[in-house]
Order: sequence, then C-alpha cells, then structure tokens
Amino acid sequence: MATVRHWLSYDEQGVRQQGRRKWPWLLLLLLLLAAMVAAGLFALERGDAYADIRTAIAGGEPVAIQSALPALLVDNAMIVYVVDDSGSMEDKLLPLHQALREVSDKPSENSEIALLMFGNTNRELFDFTSPGDAPWDKAIPAFTASSGGTAMFTALAAALDMMPDQPVCHDESRLLFFNESVCRENRIVLMSDGMANDAFVASNTTLASLSPAQEAELVRKQLALAISVIERLAQSDVPVDTIALGSDADEVALRRLSELTGGVFIEAYY
Repeated sequence: MATVRHWLSYDEQGVRQQGRRKWPWLLLLLLLLAAMVAAGLFALERGDAYADIRTAIAGGEPVAIQSALPALLVDNAMIVYVVDDSGSMEDKLLPLHQALREVSDKPSENSEIALLMFGNTNRELFDFTSPGDAPWDKAIPAFTASSGGTAMFTALAAALDMMPDQPVCHDESRLLFFNESVCRENRIVLMSDGMANDAFVASNTTLASLSPAQEAELVRKQLALAISVIERLAQSDVPVDTIALGSDADEVALRRLSELTGGVFIEAYY
C-alpha cells in the first residue's frame, strides 16, 4: 500500500523523476496488453468463419459436406482424413471434390494432414503435410467411386499405422520471454455413406451366395475386426471424428465409433 501511495503522491519534482523512470515500463506494459488483445481478436476472427458449423454440430443439425470436412480441420493436430470411395459415392463426387478443396483453403495453425481413401482396399494419397501444400490436384481426381466394397475398419487400422509414435511438439513464445511446449494431437476424420463390410470384401463373395451359417460367420468376423480396431484406437488415444454422408450411411455405428474414441459425429448432406 505504501508503494501505491508513493506512486500516487503529487510532488511535482517527484512526478517528473518518477515519470522518467516509470514511463518506459508503463509503455511496455501497454504495448504488451495491446498485443495480447490483438492476438485474441485475431483468433476470434479466424474462428468466426466456422462458428455456424460448430453450432450446427453441437445442435445435431445436418451439415453440408462442403462445410463438414473443413470444420474438422483443427489447430495443433496430425489428422488423417479417411474418405469413402466405394461405388455408392458416385453421385456425391462433385460435392466431395469441393469439400476437399475447402479443406485445402481453410487456415490452420501447426497442423498437418494425410489423406487415405478406401473401398475394397485402401490407398494413401499423400502423407502428412500442411493443408495448403498437399498435392490436391493429383489427390482429388483419384476419387472416382470405382471400388465396390466398404472396408472401413481396415482403412482405420491403416490410418492409425500412419500416425507418429511420439507426439510432435514445438516451443511457442508466450508473453515475450516465456516459451510453452505445444504438442499436436493425433486425430482421424472418417467419412462414409455406407456400412462397413470388411469381412464380406475379404471373403470375395456376395450376400446372395452365402448360406445363413456362412453369413453369420462373416458377421462375427466383422464384429471382431471392429472391436479390435476400436480397442487399438482407444489405447492409442486417437479420437475418430465421423461423418455420416447421406441417408444410407450407418449413422448408428459411426456415431458410436466417435463416442467410444472421444471424437465428434456429424450428419452431412450433399
């Protein structure tokens, strides 16, 4: 309190002397506060572009695919986009291509993405890189809906294998002289318009050709594969954000997958 009174005492000579000593520090403090406010306003401005999407997601409202995919590109993350290219995606190719372009244009800080497409098999289109530097001109035309099946959990396992074993971290300056270690979170974004059928794809048979016992065995194998992959994801602490695209998507399974791994579920339309 004495120090405060000393600062507030009105002695002309003292004020002039203190002003010479204290003013540079007050100026520095004001500049620092201005910089912090500016940084906060910048972050708010970047977030506003997707505020409506986040509100819709929280409210459970369907979101256009062109908005859903970029909305799941977050800061400080290593993200594998796992995107369905099965035959049922044929009527969704144009909005899908546009959605991937939207991902490439969305600003993000300290994040890298990889792209994996799947159908009967999965194919890595590019490894981790910044969204703006990814080879989109080659990757986007690769989606042609020419694959018949939906080997979803095989693709998820492949995406998990792409993840770095150790967190990718770097130091960021905070408040001029203080550094903070910022680590990227591993995440997977899965988008599909159908139902996982890895076991049926692997058997190379059609449902019509199977006996009830054979069908039941393939269902058992499919369930065992799903449980195995989900357990790996949970143990690796990798959230899976899921996008159910269209009315034929297995919304219940995709929603449950995101819940079990700590991810976000989105219902999307095209």
